[in-house]
Amino acid sequence: MGLGEILEASMTLYLRNWRTFMGVAAVAYVPFLLLSLSLGRLFPEEWPMGWGPSLQVSVTTAVMLSLLIVVTALVVEPLAAGAMVKAVAGAYMGERLTVGGAYRYALGAMWSLLLVTLLESLVVITGLVLLIVPGVIFAVRLAFATNALILEGVRGPAALRRSWELSRGSFWWIVGVLLVTGVLAGIAAGVFWLPSYVAGSTIAGPILSEILSSIGQLLTTPFTTAVLVLLYFDMRVRKEGFSLSVPTGEVSHESGGGPA
Repeated sequence: MGLGEILEASMTLYLRNWRTFMGVAAVAYVPFLLLSLSLGRLFPEEWPMGWGPSLQVSVTTAVMLSLLIVVTALVVEPLAAGAMVKAVAGAYMGERLTVGGAYRYALGAMWSLLLVTLLESLVVITGLVLLIVPGVIFAVRLAFATNALILEGVRGPAALRRSWELSRGSFWWIVGVLLVTGVLAGIAAGVFWLPSYVAGSTIAGPILSEILSSIGQLLTTPFTTAVLVLLYFDMRVRKEGFSLSVPTGEVSHESGGGPA
């Protein structure tokens, strides 16, 4: 598929399944948004996302903020990414999948998701430390790691190697697709980010700003995931002659079945 075909197919898929996709995103992010807003009310003068300015952060607030960031980065986001990949791939291949079904599948692979996310983050961060460029290369070449885990059942370092293999020889093509997707998602999210920025100067600004920003993220995440999933399938079709008629639970590179 060309760039236009991938973007058009991703948007069509999104519009046809928006309830499921939005449900998957909301299950992960809305509870943490509410938690952050609650903490903002408890510590209005300290919490960075609360109702008041962040002046001097106490030890308690620093610990709570650190835990929220760690849990979000290492648990919520990987789990949501896995569920979203499963939901998007299932919809693309004609599988009827509910929000609960997507999360049940992702929960079955939770530890593998956490490991792959941690390994990928370490590799990319190491590359960024090494003059930034290697980090960008690693991020692009490992972009299919979660897809490989959820849709092929390869786990740990094998998922990273699988992504590296699929992206070989297509680096600039993948970069181009991701850049265009990022720009389109940024424009769409900007409809909410701009009002959230303006709201920051009002009395209820911080809380309204965070809500609007979260809405923008919820709306764009399914689209960006859809593009990446379709790009992953496109790589498999080009390199391996992969058949899109194979159910998503049986698309393993070497053997059937999803992650256990």
